[in-house]
Amino acid sequence: MRIFHLGLCVSPPPFDSMAKAFKANSTAYIELSTGEADVNTKAINIAKAFKPDIIFMQIQSPNIIHIETVKEMKKTGAWIVNWNGDIRASTPQWMIEMSEYVDKTLFTNLRDAGNVKNGGYLEIGYDPEIYMPVGDKLQMPDIAFFGNNYGAKMFPLSKLRLEMHSLLTRHFRNRYGVYGNNWVNGNGNFNHSQAEESKAYRGVKIAINLSHFDEPKYTSDRIYRIMGSGCFCLAKRYEQMPFVDGVHLRTWDSFRDLLHLIDYYLNHDEERMQIARQGHEFVKKNYTFDNMVKNLIKIYEQY
Repeated sequence: MRIFHLGLCVSPPPFDSMAKAFKANSTAYIELSTGEADVNTKAINIAKAFKPDIIFMQIQSPNIIHIETVKEMKKTGAWIVNWNGDIRASTPQWMIEMSEYVDKTLFTNLRDAGNVKNGGYLEIGYDPEIYMPVGDKLQMPDIAFFGNNYGAKMFPLSKLRLEMHSLLTRHFRNRYGVYGNNWVNGNGNFNHSQAEESKAYRGVKIAINLSHFDEPKYTSDRIYRIMGSGCFCLAKRYEQMPFVDGVHLRTWDSFRDLLHLIDYYLNHDEERMQIARQGHEFVKKNYTFDNMVKNLIKIYEQY
């Protein structure tokens, strides 16, 4: 299996976790960052010289890889997939247009997958060599929310995140902290270092997961990083989530639920830690980047 990875998460560290998984699941691997100068010409030349079985394009924005480039790469006989690990207010028009020229267009949510004629689902993963229960811990509050603040109107659940933050600040005071960009009186962020982020998760008793979008099967990869680090997760419920409530994590639908669950699990350490252990085992078995790449190869083999 010869794989050409054209995208964002390529070498060097700390952004090479996906690349490591591609290398482990291929007989030959080559990569090209979309941040390279003259990336379209380089992509065509690499595809023609390398002759890959799969070209995995990981592109988050328009006007980076051109349709003419895809056409030229397709002449090598490669199976080309265009994958987007993010979600926007609507399915990106450029991905819809490019779908005419690639074999599969994959997303981490079912809304976008259903809006493209060759759309499909491929989850994102996490790196279990970084996000793991064993290791140093940071001094952290008991409860934490990790996520950036983009204001109340940017995304469908942005306002809900702000309301949740205000509620938890009032209710738990210094037992709660928020981590991410643009928070007034925030506690900083860990966007600069995955290793430090994992230390933070290991130092927290309860981490809350609330994505900006409420779409079937969609969650930020933060949920895998939380659980992979062995941290107990309270997640806003979303459709078709793969986790079992009460086994791998606990889910909430309302702020009343959330407050009740926080109070309960702060006072039931063994139950909380048992669920956290089970959650870690589940994501390590099913949601690493290695799983993601294996699932991509399955899609390729079924195509």
